[in-house]
Amino acid sequence: MPPAMFESERRRNPRFNVHQRSPLAVLKVEGNEGIQEVRGIGVNASKGGALVFGDSEIAAGTRLELLMTLDIEGFPLVHLRCAGKVVRVEPRTAAGKFPIAIRCIHRFRVGALKRGQANT
Repeated sequence: MPPAMFESERRRNPRFNVHQRSPLAVLKVEGNEGIQEVRGIGVNASKGGALVFGDSEIAAGTRLELLMTLDIEGFPLVHLRCAGKVVRVEPRTAAGKFPIAIRCIHRFRVGALKRGQANT
């Protein structure tokens, strides 16, 4: 068996799978041409960061704002927001998405949205 199967989890914060409940993640990236929005799908999140499958590649080290909405049946929409930094970008997947690992500079701010309310 590969050695990785025996390694213990080294993450500081537990990750929660959100891809079934997060149809949309928006990354607001400030660059030379103003603020660019990169859309994607949230994969997992913890109090220290998130993994997003983005529609476009974003360079490691880039600072951004992450906006993610969780849709949990029977509850108001949960709106997550954090200022963050891209710590890793993996090659484009077969589905055409870029896995982007984001570390929150500050913890997520959480709010509830009424269904139909815009995520801005």
